[in-house]
Amino acid sequence: MRDVTTKAAASVIRITSPRNMSNRFYRVHPRRNDRFVDASALLRPIYRDVDFAEFNFTNHMLQRLITISPERFETVLDELRSAWVARMRLVLSQIQGKSILLWASDMSPEDADCNLDAEPAFVNRAMLEEVASLATHYVEVVASQEAMAMSIN
Repeated sequence: MRDVTTKAAASVIRITSPRNMSNRFYRVHPRRNDRFVDASALLRPIYRDVDFAEFNFTNHMLQRLITISPERFETVLDELRSAWVARMRLVLSQIQGKSILLWASDMSPEDADCNLDAEPAFVNRAMLEEVASLATHYVEVVASQEAMAMSIN
């Protein structure tokens, strides 16, 4: 990554949700990261009442875990957030030259924080403050749903 970022005028890192990242609780497919692969030995005891074999997608699994127990889900949420901050720190530390950390959503970080349907879901202001100082600039765009629908992903 260093070679690419060294030659760039600026590197833009768009903030994404931690829900589709492998972490200590579950693995996702390496290329199709919305695909749930497996629950770890750490997650299974927290949700003994869940058959993880029924899940193909991370969103489906996370929605079920929240529904079953919002209290137990807090443990999962803490892991997702911790893993996200660690990975963002790593990515941002490897960028040579100018970097722009971009929040682009139809919701503010406060509104997207605990909303599974938000993009990026589960990222809150405190997380952003932890990593924003590692970027040259932090840009926050809260656009209308119409404007977001016109964006190219």
